[in-house]
Amino acid sequence: MADVVDDPREPDGGEPQKIESSCKAAYTSVYACFESSGYGSSGGAYGSSGSYDPGDYIDEFCGEIEEYAGAYGPGCVGAFEEVFACLASLDCDAISAWQTEGETPAPEPCRAVFLDASERCPESFSQCGAREVGFGGGCEEAVSGCLDGNTYAFRCTVAGATQSCDCERNGEVLQTVIVAGDLECGTQELSDELTGACEFPAGVF
Repeated sequence: MADVVDDPREPDGGEPQKIESSCKAAYTSVYACFESSGYGSSGGAYGSSGSYDPGDYIDEFCGEIEEYAGAYGPGCVGAFEEVFACLASLDCDAISAWQTEGETPAPEPCRAVFLDASERCPESFSQCGAREVGFGGGCEEAVSGCLDGNTYAFRCTVAGATQSCDCERNGEVLQTVIVAGDLECGTQELSDELTGACEFPAGVF
C-alpha cells in the first residue's frame, strides 16, 4: 500500500511539527502569485536589486516559525497552522485583490480564519491593519482596517498617578476607564491594558 502523503495545506488542530511545511506551502503560493504579476521580478517591488530570492526568506522564516509559535502555546500553534493553510489555498486573484486593498490584514477568503487567530493568539495576529500612535498630553492609539469592520481607539490624559482614557469604537466613546499612570505610551503593555479595560476584542491592538 502506498504511503499517504500529508498535505501541508490541511490543518490538523495544531501539530507543531507541521507548521514549517504549512508555512512553506503558504508563502511559496503567495510569492508565486507575486512572480506572475511582476512583483517578484528584478524590476518589481520585491526584487528591485535583482538579487532577491523569495525562497531564501521562506526557508529562513519558516525554519524558525515552529519554535516561535510554540513559545506562545498550543492556541498559537493551531492559529499559525490554520492561517498558513488558508493562505496556501488561495488563488492569485484573491491574493492580488488583497494587495490592492491596502490596510486590511487578511485576504477576503481568509478573514474569518485570521479573526479567529487574532482571538486565539493576539501576540502574533492583529485584527486590524493600520495603527496610529499619538503622544501629545497623554497617550492615544487608533486602529483601522479591522477584520470585524470596526475602528477602535483609546485616548488618555494623565492626572497624577493615573490615566483617564476614553474608549472609542467607530468614533463613539463607549466608556471612560482609569489605568495606572506609569504605563508608557506606545508600548504593548499599555495597549494590552487598555484592550482589556475597554473591553475591546483580543488582538485589536
